[in-house]
This record gives sequence, C-alpha cells and structure tokens, in this order.
Amino acid sequence: MIKHIFLFVILTFWIISATAQVPDRRKDPFPTEEAWYIFPAPFSAPGLGSGVFLAGLWSNIAESHSDMFVGILKGDFDASFAGLLDNHLIDETLILDFTGGVINKAIVTSYQGRGFDTDPNNYKTFKVGDGDGTGGRIMLTFWERRLNAFVTQFTQSSRLKGVYEADGTLIYEPESAPKAKIGMLSQGLLFDFTDDWGDPREGLKISHNQNRFIGLNSDGSSPEQFTIDQNVTAYLPMGKQSTWVFNVFQSKAVVTKQGMTDKEKLRALLYGKIDCSLTADPTKCESTIDQQLDDTIAANRYGTASGLGGVSRLRAFPQGRFKGARTRFIGTEFRWNLTDESVPFNFYLIKDVRTSMQIAFFKEKASIAETAQNLGKDWRNSTGMGFRLVTASGMVFRLDAATGEEGLNVNVIFDYPWSDTAF
Repeated sequence: MIKHIFLFVILTFWIISATAQVPDRRKDPFPTEEAWYIFPAPFSAPGLGSGVFLAGLWSNIAESHSDMFVGILKGDFDASFAGLLDNHLIDETLILDFTGGVINKAIVTSYQGRGFDTDPNNYKTFKVGDGDGTGGRIMLTFWERRLNAFVTQFTQSSRLKGVYEADGTLIYEPESAPKAKIGMLSQGLLFDFTDDWGDPREGLKISHNQNRFIGLNSDGSSPEQFTIDQNVTAYLPMGKQSTWVFNVFQSKAVVTKQGMTDKEKLRALLYGKIDCSLTADPTKCESTIDQQLDDTIAANRYGTASGLGGVSRLRAFPQGRFKGARTRFIGTEFRWNLTDESVPFNFYLIKDVRTSMQIAFFKEKASIAETAQNLGKDWRNSTGMGFRLVTASGMVFRLDAATGEEGLNVNVIFDYPWSDTAF
C-alpha cells in the first residue's frame, strides 16, 4: 500500500507539472467582502450528537480581513464559545486566530475497543461538564497563501458527570470526579498549489502536521505523545466548473512517555471512588470499568492517531468510531458545480455573496491498526453524496449522507471534508 501512496503523490505532481506552472488564483485569497450571519441552524454529527446551533458571525469586519464569531449550542451539547479569526499582524503575511469557550454539558460517545474488530452497538455515552477551553493559532504565509507555516496551541478541561449505556441507562455517576485536563501543541506546513484558497478547482495541496498532546494532570496516568499527520489532496478540473478531488491521508502516534499501564493502579486512580455494588447492575458496572481500563492501557502504551469516522474521513461512520495508533485513508469526491456566479444576498440577519452550489459524490476507504505491520490488512468503506453552498466570505455549508458496512449516517456541518488546517 505504501508504494500506491507514493505512486499517487508522483502522479499528482506530474499532473501539476504538466500544466507548466502553478495555477493562477481564481479569486483573491484574502477577501474583504463583508458578510454577517445571525441565525439558528440545526447540527447533526453522529457520535457527537445533534441540536440547534445559534451563531453570530461577522466576516471581513468593515471590509478588513478580520472575522468575529460567537456561538451557542443547545441539545446534546450545552456550550458557548467565541473567537477572533484572520487578524493580520502583518498584512497578508502573519495571521493570528484565537478562540475560547465553556461547556456546561456534553454527551460524548465512546466505542469500546480499538481497531476495526469492535461492535458498533458496544458503546457508552459519557456525560461531562464544567468544561472550558482556550486556543490560538499563528500562521506565516507567502505567495498568495501558497506557502504556509503555522503553530496552534489549545488547552481544555472537563469533569465526568456520568456514564450511560447506549439505551440511556445509568451505569455509574461519580460523586466528585477530578477535572481531566489536556494540552495540544500543533505545528505544520501547508503547500497550497491550487487555483483558490477556499474552493479549489485545480491543483495540489500537501500538508505535514505534528500534533503533541500532553496530559496536564499531575498523577502521571496520561501518556505524552504526538501524532504525525500527512495529507495530500489533488484537484482535477472537469469541464468548465466542476472538479474531481483525490485525497490520501495517514497518521501515526509516537509515544515519548507511556502513561500508566498497571491495571490495578490505574483502576484505583481513575475509579477508586466508584462502588459497583451500589449500582443497579454491579456486573455491568464492573465489565464497563474493565473495558475502559483495557482501552486506556492500550492508548497509554501505543498512543492514539487521528481517528476515523465523522464529518471528515469515513463519513458513513459516527465521529470517533475507530481509533488506533496508525491510520491510513484514501478518498475521492466529484464536485459538480451547479452554478458558478457571484450572487449577493442580504436578508438583514444574513448578508454574503453566493459563489457556487455543488452536488458531491464521494467514495472513501480506510484502515486503522496498532502497528505498522497490521495497517492495511483490513479496510472499511464509505460511499455517499452531499450538497454544498459556498460563499465569498469563505463559508461552506455542507450536508452529506453516506453509507457503509454499518448503515447510513447524515452530517450537517460547515467546511469541506479533508481539511488541512482545521482550527
């Protein structure tokens, strides 16, 4: 499979070189077209939940490059957040983003086990709260955003409130769980040799990211690790305005310091205050804790690479469906542009310029494993179609429906899949 990846990269380079030059930009990569959105919108991402998203976005404030947003989530999530993006410290060269938020309640789905040999019906939902997070990214960019280097830092914390069966039955509810804290430092390079920063139709994108995750708890239970993510996306023009997209992605975890792997010590540290004999089903409580400890030990020993399932890769599966130490992904998507025009709209609470509407047809396959030797031995597939509305301010409204070995998933989200520098 490695030779296929190299052949694919060589082929995409050959396609670009055959044009004799890097494609010219179709649009200004630093738009100043002012736009704003104040609206409620549904969101749905299996594995993360669903609900209503109330958003306020002011893009290209006063015809500058800066964007400001605030948002409130209600439903499976009860959260609020805000941020200032695209702040140019040096015009069109040095760009700063920063965000922050509070999570009062979140329901997180955790599938038991690692790799593909897991049961889609064997999962627990974790209710967390008292959460907060802050983050920022600084990007250095040149040559109309074709050459980019960036550093992102993020910290977050949350407290476990309860663990539930898939049907909603309470398994246990900690009396006073400690706050779990984690930090992330990401640095990377992005080469964007395409004809448009936001909506490419032709060219090649290559990115290399290193994401370091550090447990901020002082008990030593969490591992210190980083992931190396490599992403190649090729855009082939089809006709005058449509595009055929190919994506190859791989991720691997590198553990620099193992977390705790002694099962009894880990149980005493993480679940010592839980008395399963006082729960409605002591046997189920004990088996749930035992499986969680096995998963935690595997993560502490091997690390966890970028997972599969959700809104970006292997979209037929819920968010976080598959996890392991190594990931490999191949995908293709045909984006049929129904329109290719600039149509301003202003409905008082929503103002922007529609640039295109698309129907997309996609096919994805991926593999995940704990070791390099086992990566590529087993694969899962995802096939589907979607609809996108692209605007001049850079917003991409996306609806995808995908089917795979475990059924159908529908995602309602913003931005294209296979993103290189998602914040």
